[in-house]
Amino acid sequence: MDDFTGEPLIRRKDDNADTLKKRLAAFHEQTAPVLAHYQSKVATLAADRPASVVAQAISDCMGG
Repeated sequence: MDDFTGEPLIRRKDDNADTLKKRLAAFHEQTAPVLAHYQSKVATLAADRPASVVAQAISDCMGG
């Protein structure tokens, strides 16, 4: 049962470990080149800091 709606869960015939492994492999294969392309354009920020600190970090990344 769905914990939120209480509806019965539906299992697809391709809902198994082999299919999941193939889907994950395809995801990583297709996503890695995109991530590599944009790596130099991406900034990583610690958003669990005070809002003023995060806002300043965003401003710094944007060149402001």
